[in-house]
This record gives sequence, C-alpha cells and structure tokens, in this order.
Amino acid sequence: MANIISSLQRVNEAEITAALEREIRSGEKMTQALQADRLRKAARESSTHDRNKTAGSLGKIALTVPAAEFFRLRLNYGDDCWNDKGFIKDYQRLVPGSKVAQV
Repeated sequence: MANIISSLQRVNEAEITAALEREIRSGEKMTQALQADRLRKAARESSTHDRNKTAGSLGKIALTVPAAEFFRLRLNYGDDCWNDKGFIKDYQRLVPGSKVAQV
C-alpha cells in the first residue's frame, strides 16, 4: 500500500486549479456549441412549415417548434411556459425562423 501512495505524482495546488479552470471552460464551450446547434436545428425545421396554415379551431399558427425542443423547454420551464407571451417572444427572438405570426 505504501508503494502505491509513494508512487503517485506530486501535483501542486496551482496545477490543480489550472486543470479545473480548463475543464470548466471546455464544458462551457461545449454547452454553447450544443445550444447553437440546437437553435440551428430548430430554425431549419421551422423553416419547412407552411406559414399560411391554420390549426383548425385554434386559429392561425403563430410559432413552429420542433417536438423535442417543445418538450425540453416545457420540462425546463414548466407546463405554462408556452402560455406566456413573453416566453414566446423570447423564443421567436432566439429562433427567428420559428416566427410565423406576431404574438
């Protein structure tokens, strides 16, 4: 047991701090890249929808959202997020291709 402990590499606190900062930064960059990719996919999928279509008795479509995106946002922000006009306007601003009509 003593051989294992004595054979461990000695690392100073500055190296550990630098490694932790690199890990945090790379995780943040990955999160930003995933967010950008998700928004690109949502805009691409939204752009394929017919803008003049109506939703039966619900009226004219105001926003198109991919199903996976819809449920992810509902899970993160709650069931009522899609009833909030401010939330919808923010989503339209983030994903311009999703906007079909003014809210």
